[in-house]
Amino acid sequence: AQTLKICSGLIVREDRSICTKLVTSECVPSVFATEALACLQTLKLGADLGLRKVVVEGDSLTMIKK
Repeated sequence: AQTLKICSGLIVREDRSICTKLVTSECVPSVFATEALACLQTLKLGADLGLRKVVVEGDSLTMIKK
């Protein structure tokens, strides 16, 4: 089975403040797993910044519906 190497760009903004983070991962099994991992990384970044509410935006309809 083929695995993917991915690079995700995350952006967190609150009012006028912006935080960006680039995350790389190896051995990701599928495109769906890539989208799920990016979502999880975004939520973790928001939590690390102490945010109580995080809105995740993306272009994967399958991920959004799940």
